[in-house]
Amino acid sequence: MKFPLTKRARVDECREALNRTREERDKYRDRCRMLEAVVGNALNPLEPEENFAKKTLARTDLRYFGLRGCMRSGTNWLDSLLSRHPEIECYGEFHLQRLVGPWRDGLSYLEGRHENLLPIEPFLRHPYESAFKLALARQIREQSTRFIGDRTPHSIDPITISDAKYISVVRDGRDVLVSMAFHFLNVANSELEAAHGWTVEDRFPQLASHRPAFVADRSYFKSHPELLLEDEELLRHGAEMWSEIVAADHGAEQILGADRIRVVRYENLHQDPERITRELFEFLGAEPEAAPPLEGSLKPGFEESPGSFYRHGKVGDWRSYFTQKQADDYFRIAGGSLSLYDYAH
Repeated sequence: MKFPLTKRARVDECREALNRTREERDKYRDRCRMLEAVVGNALNPLEPEENFAKKTLARTDLRYFGLRGCMRSGTNWLDSLLSRHPEIECYGEFHLQRLVGPWRDGLSYLEGRHENLLPIEPFLRHPYESAFKLALARQIREQSTRFIGDRTPHSIDPITISDAKYISVVRDGRDVLVSMAFHFLNVANSELEAAHGWTVEDRFPQLASHRPAFVADRSYFKSHPELLLEDEELLRHGAEMWSEIVAADHGAEQILGADRIRVVRYENLHQDPERITRELFEFLGAEPEAAPPLEGSLKPGFEESPGSFYRHGKVGDWRSYFTQKQADDYFRIAGGSLSLYDYAH
């Protein structure tokens, strides 16, 4: 039989629980201090004569930004357009969201298990983001660089650096799917397996069945356009991925506002890259006049090389490959996201 606790015993029990909570809080604070020390000193062997971490984090002129968007939406092109500015360097692909996701889950778990624990995110966010900034800053090639970007084909959420600005490229998802199909055919299976954990034969067997003919004749799908997207799993995968990213970035834009988020339509960029990049330079805080004029492959509509990673990026190219059924199936999955940016059915 369990007897009720006396008032004295109850007080002692509460005091012990409070002491345990304080001990756990102090342990977390100690771990945070250790993490800051690691971030501040881990890179010293790479620069023995001075502390790279402290020097970089002490620079008040550095600004960080993220370049996002679904794969095959033009993020590589926009990266090059921005990086032509003497003060801007943008690198890919860090995929920092792979670290932020588990970190968020861990915080939720700890806060759920320890209700009296002081919020630990403020203790951890600074050293965590400092590590991200150092990883980006390590790529700097020019002393004039003031704006450092991470180009990763993903949604803006989760935010990886809280004081950074973010640019998202949105392209008609059907053009994205066409480019994606050619990308999967051109890229080696070893690269796909390393990046995604699957090969074309594993994931999209119908598409893979056309690879031998495509390799033998790069114009194969121009003669058989209806075959490019016949793999229903490919169409579903492409439509769902694009729709989720576009909807997430539209939501981020609405919540965080134009001061933090800038969504760029690929079609507008293709039509007037000079004007759009000028606006993006201003958005980041860089002087537009310092950028050289567009030249060579930076201009839209360059001649496509067969089997190249970079395609011509033609607007509306999807109409050459989609059957009516495929167009209807795509709209059924991604119609809501298409309508966000007035992409016609």
